[in-house]
Amino acid sequence: MKNKKKAVYLLVLLIILNMIMFLLMIHKSNRREVLIENEFEIEKVVPLGDSNRFIEIVRDNKNKVEYIVDGENWIRRDK
Repeated sequence: MKNKKKAVYLLVLLIILNMIMFLLMIHKSNRREVLIENEFEIEKVVPLGDSNRFIEIVRDNKNKVEYIVDGENWIRRDK
């Protein structure tokens, strides 16, 4: 009977620890998105013809560099 109680306590403890870790992961990912939003600034959005695609010109405020963004592709823009 004592072993069953210990097993139940350990199981409850593991469940609580998993919930805490999950909440911490969500909090960290939200914080990272806010930091990325503050670090980059969209200067201009240029549509590409008749399609739904567009190109963004993005400025990196931290490193003072401009990028041309096409979907997932980031290309450094040299002046």
